[in-house]
Amino acid sequence: MLRICGGGDLWVSECVISYNGAPSYAVSVMELAGDLVAHETQYFADPFPAPASRAALAEPIPGRGR
Repeated sequence: MLRICGGGDLWVSECVISYNGAPSYAVSVMELAGDLVAHETQYFADPFPAPASRAALAEPIPGRGR
């Protein structure tokens, strides 16, 4: 797990998972209803560098050197 942030009924987690031995980045958006997850959407992507036009906006991934 890289990072979890949110509040109330909406939380987002970021993590790196291994798929066939290669790292893949995942983001999970969770909507809660009381103590239960009512809805979850997950996004997966391979690592890639920020394009030059967006490099100034890029943030390093916690725990990973650039």
